Amino acid sequence: MRDKSASGFNRSFVMEEGRKVKQNRKSTFLLKKGVIFISVLMTIAPFCRAATSKAQDLVADLRADVNRDGEIYLGKASSEKDDKKGQTQWTLQRGALVLPNLDDDSDRCGNTSAIQNISVTKCNDAADNVINGNQDINDLAPLKLMSWPNASYNAWATISIDEPAQGKARLFIYRQGGWQILPPNRRITALELRKGVDIRLEALDVVRDKRLWDGRIDVIAKVKKGTQSVEDRVRFLVAPMILQSDLLPMKRLYLPGMPWGQDEPSLNNIGGSTLPLAPSTQDRIDHSAFGYLSILDAAKPGLSAFTQARVTLEKLGLLGSAFKAFHDDFVRAALKAHKKPRIVDLSTFEDPWVQDMFEMAYAAAPASDGKLQVMHLAIRSAQPQRFSAKTPLLEVLGPNVGIVEQWADDSGMLIKNGDYSLNSTGNFGTIPPYTYKDKSYPLGRLLYGAGEAWMQTGGGIIDITHSGLAGELELKQRFPDRSFVRMLRAQGVQKPLVIDTAWLAVGHIDEIVAFVPADTERGWKVVVADPIGAWSLLTDMANEGLGATKFLSKLEPWAPGLVPEELEKTVDDVLNTNRLNRVQKVANAKIAVVIRTLKTETGIRDSDIIKVPVLFDSSYFNPRSFTALTPNAANLVVLDKNAVAIAKQHGPLVDGVDIFESAINQALNTSGLKVRWVEDYVQAHGGSGEIHCQSNVLREPGRLSRWWEPRSSDRHH
Repeated sequence: MRDKSASGFNRSFVMEEGRKVKQNRKSTFLLKKGVIFISVLMTIAPFCRAATSKAQDLVADLRADVNRDGEIYLGKASSEKDDKKGQTQWTLQRGALVLPNLDDDSDRCGNTSAIQNISVTKCNDAADNVINGNQDINDLAPLKLMSWPNASYNAWATISIDEPAQGKARLFIYRQGGWQILPPNRRITALELRKGVDIRLEALDVVRDKRLWDGRIDVIAKVKKGTQSVEDRVRFLVAPMILQSDLLPMKRLYLPGMPWGQDEPSLNNIGGSTLPLAPSTQDRIDHSAFGYLSILDAAKPGLSAFTQARVTLEKLGLLGSAFKAFHDDFVRAALKAHKKPRIVDLSTFEDPWVQDMFEMAYAAAPASDGKLQVMHLAIRSAQPQRFSAKTPLLEVLGPNVGIVEQWADDSGMLIKNGDYSLNSTGNFGTIPPYTYKDKSYPLGRLLYGAGEAWMQTGGGIIDITHSGLAGELELKQRFPDRSFVRMLRAQGVQKPLVIDTAWLAVGHIDEIVAFVPADTERGWKVVVADPIGAWSLLTDMANEGLGATKFLSKLEPWAPGLVPEELEKTVDDVLNTNRLNRVQKVANAKIAVVIRTLKTETGIRDSDIIKVPVLFDSSYFNPRSFTALTPNAANLVVLDKNAVAIAKQHGPLVDGVDIFESAINQALNTSGLKVRWVEDYVQAHGGSGEIHCQSNVLREPGRLSRWWEPRSSDRHH
């Protein structure tokens, strides 16, 4: 406007001068008129410039915790404390963070008798448009629209979320003494602008597919007055899910409950009170006459020969005593840990395979006073058909513990969408942090199993017909749900490593490897199942004239359950079984490939590998897929930096000492670890799993909560 007025004035002045030359009779009048016109313009111009200047002095100053010190800096620019620098970008070194608000601070699903009919994804704080109390507000990221004391009466503002993240987050404003939802078109008044505005950002989800959304949330403040406007923005990143390492301290130990009688309240839940959890007839196959499902039947519910045979055990009450032995041993072992965890018994009904229902992860962001806000996340297995997981998950859910689900619609039902057993979360774990060559993984790496294996053409790997093989054997790829793996990859902080587990009937990584604390530069070692080592122990016995020793020991006649005659087998009987000899060689070759992969990727040496004896056998439904014949010592649970829990071996005795337990003790003790033995032969081993399969642990991330502080070349936004 100012330039335009000046130009008009100049043209007027030239025109007046022209008329003065041509029309002398009007010259005096026109000259006076020109002078008056100039005088008026000269008088008005400063006011026009002042008004225009005021219009251009709109203030939009939006701030967040960009430097991650847990506070929003409200002062003037400072090189040390200022949060303005780089607020529109996000890097590992700098940028605002927000947690995915997927926990349940209001216990919305804890006190309903219809709990099984509620989707677990609806039981979180992001499912409503309110802030659920003082705990919930800590899960939201603070923002501050700084005060503009000179805001005129007709100034106003909006604060909104930019297009890519709309539907992934929402905003709240502190107004009239409380927090209110802030829609994108809701105006912030001039009075509020003068005082300053407190805002909270709530993230509604985790990153699932970076092609659709990469986790960035741009919050935009627009201040307007008439036709003038100015804006400021801050970029947030949703904190990634980080799969916890087994080296971290135990905080909670989740164990299965009794296989029957769980129409009574569960023994424990996160809140410490009991819940009236009744079985849902809609969600569960009627297994009321059965005990536990096998680990494979639980992954894809069906009544296999194994599950049907467990009827006898339950009718005799033997599963009850087996459960008590397992549970009591596990609790005693856990309570001897350096930091005693909270024991949480879940309402698992006939599906005790707690490890296969969910994998624990965490997300973290800075909080006030230099603290951190940590949210634990139970990532549910990609098994929509596993209805038995719903109640235990809802018991795990609570303040600072959320649930995440991700799977294809027909996940595990068709081979193109993943193998249902490999979808179990027992097939997912974490290599602890390490640096090798020029690559650093300060948060460790995701580890999972896949590969090529001989499978039945008629119905996957389980004998769903109950009458032998479901079809001919055919070489096929086995892999987990692709969308589930894509979600884990999308977190961007734990580059995945895949090992071959397809040759195992169950197909889980926890059947062959585990990571344990060690006093080494790396801080950990790898425990690996050793079938040839186990076979050699038996061979040594036979060579010493002890081949007639019973192969199994310290078991009651009923304990094996399905085949009581197994108690009569000797060491020689096992060694003379050609099938078993062949299986150990094949299993050993498969495990050797896994070891080579770990050496290549992590730099571990032979001195970093702890081999524990485990014998394998072909599965009863597929001679080319294997399960553990002896209680699997690689399927362990790390209790603390000095101890692990391992299944009792019930192996051959020499001078009253179990040869397998002796070898395991020696292998672990040499690395500074004490073994605490847990009875699981009937409870877990008979169902093709062990103690790791029937437990889960929530661990405290400690220094790894500050996931942004280590520098990793793999992470950028």
